[in-house]
Amino acid sequence: MRVWTILLSCLAVSAENLAMTSSGTAVFTSEGRLFVATRDGEPVQAPGEVDNFSDVAVDPANEALVFALSTDQFVCMFELDEAAGRLRRGTCVGDGFSVSPFSGIAANGGTLVISGGTGGLTVYTYDTTIDPEPAVLNLEESNVIGHPDVTLVSPILAALSTDFSGGGARFGTQMATISGGSVSFGADLCGSTCASRIDSAKAPLNFGFAQAQITASRTR
Repeated sequence: MRVWTILLSCLAVSAENLAMTSSGTAVFTSEGRLFVATRDGEPVQAPGEVDNFSDVAVDPANEALVFALSTDQFVCMFELDEAAGRLRRGTCVGDGFSVSPFSGIAANGGTLVISGGTGGLTVYTYDTTIDPEPAVLNLEESNVIGHPDVTLVSPILAALSTDFSGGGARFGTQMATISGGSVSFGADLCGSTCASRIDSAKAPLNFGFAQAQITASRTR
């Protein structure tokens, strides 16, 4: 998660967290509001009040689906109309999941994960709406202090930014396999590359350590 500045025409909007579609449309949060900006248009605010949205995810399996996480402990689904540069609000759910002190959101193919900070991982499922009953709620792992962010490699595999326990500051990656209502945490992938400090953290949903999935293509 990074802080971006979107410059379009004469309008500048500071973007706290941002997700993009493969065609270059940006969906981002700014001061609790959610915006969308196409490559050739100005940022347009999503309908609704200022909901303290601080993180956002686009489903790579269906880029018309956007999810926004609020510090008020709820998450909303939006439908993205890229041609019109607009977001249409859908369902919102919240069941006491943790977002403190740092948390992130990821969505992929019907699986929605909230990293949960130090309060444990939460998993929802969705199709045209988000199931209001979480499949997993505030699941904690004994070997870590917390998960400040998450990326879904696939609907069943999560890469979690992780503050590992075991003495001192140790930030690295932990994989987790999701199967229905259960989550299996993988090994400590920190190793010798573990970071000892993270600078420029901005609570509660902007932590300076995030995972990214890079897909390489080959041409002959």
